[in-house]
Amino acid sequence: MAWEVKITGAPSDLRLLAEAFGNPERTIVERESEFFLGGTDFDHLDDAVAVRDKAREVISSVSGASRLFLGAKRPLEVDQVVRVDEEGRRHPTVFPGPAVLTLCVPPISLSVTRADGTVERHLPADPVVAAAHRASGSEAVRKVLRLRDRDELVWVNLTVIAEVIQADGFKLSRPDQDDLNRLTSSANHPEVAGDLALHGAPSWDPPPEHKRMKLREARALIDRIIRDWLASR
Repeated sequence: MAWEVKITGAPSDLRLLAEAFGNPERTIVERESEFFLGGTDFDHLDDAVAVRDKAREVISSVSGASRLFLGAKRPLEVDQVVRVDEEGRRHPTVFPGPAVLTLCVPPISLSVTRADGTVERHLPADPVVAAAHRASGSEAVRKVLRLRDRDELVWVNLTVIAEVIQADGFKLSRPDQDDLNRLTSSANHPEVAGDLALHGAPSWDPPPEHKRMKLREARALIDRIIRDWLASR
């Protein structure tokens, strides 16, 4: 017996993930224009509810990593859990309230042919696979990717992500630490961050103009820090 989880969403997004998710532990495959998450991660589970819960855990990490590395925007949902019996018959279980994964069109794949004739492929979703693997063994990675899986990251999301990464022992470069200090001081004051500031009426002055950071700059900084942190693990 094997388990699969049907995923619905934009086929172009799913095909890119299916290209990269092909190891035995975790696979995404296409069958007749439908996509299924499967693999040995589900083999030890006894019922559809447990499979659904495990799939949601996996998807929350894949979703955040897809936003980070692929610029993900469109939602993708877990539709049903399918039990495949020993004779290949498929038995679906449908749940209300699906899990959500958001994706968008990522960059193209790259193939490099070496002088000896070997071909090296670099797929857009390769970093998503690596991040999901790291998330399997780290609550810090799972938490950061869950936090990153937001439609619109605001100041509090960014500062919490930075705190989790630093608490995990990651040492920022001096330029990134300086930029993070600018982010924090900007996030703290309503004169810079407006109604989304971490403090409503602080008793201290706002940072000077040259030390302020715009929200779009802060998002780009945190994405860079997350990538460097994941690469270091």
